Amino acid sequence: MDFEDILQEVGDFGFYQKRLVVLFVIAAGALLPFFCVTTLFMVSSPKHWCKVWQLSNYSFEQQIQFISPAEIVNGVPKYDSCNMYDIDYNYLAKVGNISIYKWDQNLTDFPVKPCHDGWAFDNTNYEETAVTALNLFCDRSHYVNLILSVGNIGTIIGTPLFGWLSDKIGRKRTFQITIFVFIISSLSPTLLRDLNSFLIFRIINGFILPSFYQLPYIILIESVGPRNRTCMNSIACLAWVGGSCLLPLVAYLTRHWVTFHIVTSSAIIVFFFYWKMLPESPRWLIINEKYTEAEKLLLEMAEANGKPKPTDLIQKLKSVGKQLTANDSEKVNNAIMVFLRKPGLRKNLILVTVNWMCCAAVYFGIQLNLYNFSGNEFLNFFLLAVIELPAYLFGWYLIETRMGRRWSYSLFLILCGLSICVPAFVPDSYAFVTNIMAMVGKFCTTISFMVVYQQAAEIYPTAIRNQGMGVGSMASSVVGMVMPFLTFSVKRVWLSLFVMGVISIIIGGISTLLPETLNVNLPQTIEEGNIFGKNRKYLSWANTKTVTKIDKNANSKDSML
Repeated sequence: MDFEDILQEVGDFGFYQKRLVVLFVIAAGALLPFFCVTTLFMVSSPKHWCKVWQLSNYSFEQQIQFISPAEIVNGVPKYDSCNMYDIDYNYLAKVGNISIYKWDQNLTDFPVKPCHDGWAFDNTNYEETAVTALNLFCDRSHYVNLILSVGNIGTIIGTPLFGWLSDKIGRKRTFQITIFVFIISSLSPTLLRDLNSFLIFRIINGFILPSFYQLPYIILIESVGPRNRTCMNSIACLAWVGGSCLLPLVAYLTRHWVTFHIVTSSAIIVFFFYWKMLPESPRWLIINEKYTEAEKLLLEMAEANGKPKPTDLIQKLKSVGKQLTANDSEKVNNAIMVFLRKPGLRKNLILVTVNWMCCAAVYFGIQLNLYNFSGNEFLNFFLLAVIELPAYLFGWYLIETRMGRRWSYSLFLILCGLSICVPAFVPDSYAFVTNIMAMVGKFCTTISFMVVYQQAAEIYPTAIRNQGMGVGSMASSVVGMVMPFLTFSVKRVWLSLFVMGVISIIIGGISTLLPETLNVNLPQTIEEGNIFGKNRKYLSWANTKTVTKIDKNANSKDSML
């Protein structure tokens, strides 16, 4: 007997699971952009120029023209915001024309000097951002990249720690810890209002962000039947889109980085009203031989789902538990060594992690280019977010067809790569083509990102599932840490998109080596995870008709690695 058979008796997707979907998966998915994407708006760098008080009555366009040295690029003047003309601004303010001043002074070129009285800003979009408040301009502009990257340092440290913790003390208790840590780390930096505290608390914030989303999701994945696992991921992704579309509106209405951050961080309070309602994962309870607690939870599940009380439930749970632990000598605290020793697990871990890193690089690379695209940044962010809605809906449908997870991921990652390579062959004057191709790329990589998350949740065995997903999340954080520096150091938008496109095409081909997970029981034991998908042919479609049990007689020597 498998755990899926017990789930069928108590209801594998009834009122009990649907209530948890609304209270935790949708809530966590919708609020996640409020916690991890807000930095993009907080460090927005408005148009700025050297402050000259004599010209304060002129429009900001005139001030820039009078103050900032210009370089003509493709017929368009590009103004230097870090330097200013070294001229008599009292006289310039009187004549009000830079050409007349140049004629009167008999000058052909103006001498240039650095800004010495600070900067003036265009306040059209923001009253204040972290950049303007902390003077992160010119020789301090590298701190913007650091702020965007530093949260990933915390993720690299925190993800394996919380992955180990959730497998050790349970998903529920670990989730409660993440909420507590998040409250402290979110509100502190904006209240202290200095660069060092901002950086430190961004690290702490990154420490728990992936676990905040993953833990409720994993509990639901481990509490529903195989046919509803895709539904969990798709609903969470759609919730993410809703939160992402709302975020630019909140930024536009608040217009101040402190107010914006307080509003978005305060959203975590919603979990205080019902966080005790999150149950522990029944699979985790069985794996850790907590049969009485598992029985109580499953009886509550049966009652909520309108199912009759299962007979001999405690005996069935013990039978499943013995089956799960019979072949597993490795313990949770040796998870990494288990991945390294078992060739099947090792291959799957490497492939899923590489896929995850590629998706993260392209997804966040396009998002970071928000400032480089033409047009309004709030509208650009909204369009890049709303394009994910049809992507998730189409992806939800596609991965349940015979394309399955494997071919869907490969196809759309390759299509993403091809689309974002197009701007490299288009003249700079056609900036709208870059915007359109970026949106097509975002559509495709969104589907791929959705699939890789689904694969990661289905391909690892229960005892080390969260730690396996943690490795992928940690690796993507390494990518996230370097992407701001790579994106903003490249002067040409098409070049960064082209590099990401080529990588996507290559990884899209390699990803087909992963086994298909559609309608296959979750691997429970280490050995089941090691032989997962071994007897599947490479050129094969996914099974859409029946739920398949793992072939426990597969020869482990057939592993590709």
